[in-house]
Amino acid sequence: MRRMFLISIAATLVIAPAAGDAASSKRGSACPDGKVCIWTKKNFRGDREVIQKRGATNVSRKLNNKVTSVKNRSQGNVFLMDAKNGSTDDDYQCMFEPEYRDLDDPGFNNVISSVYRPGLEDPQPLC
Repeated sequence: MRRMFLISIAATLVIAPAAGDAASSKRGSACPDGKVCIWTKKNFRGDREVIQKRGATNVSRKLNNKVTSVKNRSQGNVFLMDAKNGSTDDDYQCMFEPEYRDLDDPGFNNVISSVYRPGLEDPQPLC
């Protein structure tokens, strides 16, 4: 069964380059405007990664399958995927809130491997 998770709010997604396409930060619950942020612990604690670009972004090795909370401060839809490279052939979760303090609630805790924000011409996964 396909699980879907979509974050939809008014702002814009981009991913800061660091090691790969995601920028890591040690701590902090703040998430910059226009970004999507993921954390390893609930309530926006633990290691954080800031996602800034459109398209698929693989989560860093440090956060892969360890994401527990997320904020979408970007404009548009964001899909959290349980596979690398944002493949919609694998499970993803649709979410309709700008933030989730604990991904246990939608049943998608510690499985996220990539973040996908479709560009204007990209296909939209179904929710």
